[in-house]
Amino acid sequence: MILFDGIYAPNIQAIIHRDGHELLSRYETDVVTQLGHDIPFQMCAVELLLVPKTQVTITISSHHSWVPAKCLIFAGEHSYSSEHLISDRTTLIIDPPSLFGTPLTTLSNEFPKHVVRILLYGDQFEIHQVTGSYRAPYEYELPKQKMMIYGTSISQGIGATGVEQTYAWQLSRMLDALLYNYALSGKCFIERYVVDAIVQSEQFDIIIYECSVNMLGSGYSIETYEQRLQYLFEQTSIHQPKARVFVTSILPYFGDYGYVNESDCCVASANQYRQTAKRLSSVYPNITYMEPIHLLDENNLSVDLIHPSNFGMQQIARTIARYIKGAK
Repeated sequence: MILFDGIYAPNIQAIIHRDGHELLSRYETDVVTQLGHDIPFQMCAVELLLVPKTQVTITISSHHSWVPAKCLIFAGEHSYSSEHLISDRTTLIIDPPSLFGTPLTTLSNEFPKHVVRILLYGDQFEIHQVTGSYRAPYEYELPKQKMMIYGTSISQGIGATGVEQTYAWQLSRMLDALLYNYALSGKCFIERYVVDAIVQSEQFDIIIYECSVNMLGSGYSIETYEQRLQYLFEQTSIHQPKARVFVTSILPYFGDYGYVNESDCCVASANQYRQTAKRLSSVYPNITYMEPIHLLDENNLSVDLIHPSNFGMQQIARTIARYIKGAK
C-alpha cells in the first residue's frame, strides 16, 4: 500500500477507522472484521519505506500497545543510533541520508542507502501528517524477493526486545527479501478466510509457516489441525505455484519440559501436531519441513518457555536461512 502519496508500506493492507482513528492494519478490513480482534493492528518490525528529497517529517501516534511503541530508522541496511519512542503525536524528522554533507554511496549489491526504512514496533499506529518532498522507492530499489510469514506470536515477534530483533525481520535481511508478516499473536488458527487472504495477497518467492502452538493450547483436535493444514497447503500450491514453502510446527516450549499450563485445554499432543505437519508437508514437492527441535534451543527461550529471547530469534533466523539456502 502507498500511504500519503509516497510512503510504501508493503505489509499494510488497509487503513481501518476505529474510535475516531485511522489505524494501520496488516490485514484487509473484511478479514479484521471476521477475526473479531485487534491483532492485525499490532506491528512487529513492519516497514515503511520512502526516499526523502528534502527533510521529511512524519507525525505518528500509537493509541494502545502491549509494549512501549517505538520505531527504528534505517538508511538502507544502516540503522540510526537510537530507537524512537512513540506515544501521542510523535514527530519523526528524516533527512536524506548523508555523511559530512555528502550523500551516502550505495554499493551494487546492497539495499540502497538513500531508501529510508522505518520499522514500527507496537500497536494501533496512526499517521497524522507527512511534510516535505519524498517519493516511494522504485521497484529496482527494493529487494527482488518477497517473503511471507504466517504463524503465532513467535513469528509475529513477541519476545524480541528491539525493533529489529524479530526473527522474521532478521531473516528477511539475511535473504535480501521484502517482508510480509501475517502472523497473529495468540491466534493462528488457520481459518479459511485467513488462508484465502494471505495466499492471494501477493506473489511470493519464499513462504514460512509456523503452525501452531495456539491451536494445541486452545483444544483443537488433531483431525481439525490436519484439515486446516491441508487446506493451507492446497491453497498455497494453487495460488503460489512458484514459491518455495518452508513449514514448521510447534517449536520447543514449556510442555516439552514437563510444565503444564492449567488454562490450556489440549486434546492432542505437541508431537502429534509435529508429525502431522511433517507428513502433510512431504506430499508437496515445493514444501520443505523444518524440524522444530532444530530451530530453537531451550536456553534461547524467554522465561515463559514459549517465546524466543533475542538469542532465540537469532537462532531461528539463522537456521531457517540455512534450510532455505540448502533447498536451492
